[in-house]
Amino acid sequence: AEYPAGIPGLTKVLMEKANELYELCALIILWCHACGRAWSLENPTNSRFWEDPAIRRALELVNAYFSVFHHCMHGWQLQKTAQLLTLLLHVKGN
Repeated sequence: AEYPAGIPGLTKVLMEKANELYELCALIILWCHACGRAWSLENPTNSRFWEDPAIRRALELVNAYFSVFHHCMHGWQLQKTAQLLTLLLHVKGN
């Protein structure tokens, strides 16, 4: 991504809060992985979240699976694609 740690034009406070949340998500992933706990994380497929440096570093350390799905397959009228990252094999995409 062109600006993985923030988008120009966002307020500094909003950007800092988003980066703190991404750091926390990365820490939780690593903690769950170290403890042998199952975890999953969902975010829109086109989200900058997946390009965040903290998330990318965490993903390099875990052997997780991506599964992409459309919300409409669960009854939504919205054409929204989401991406699920998980260690749960039964959620793994084809």
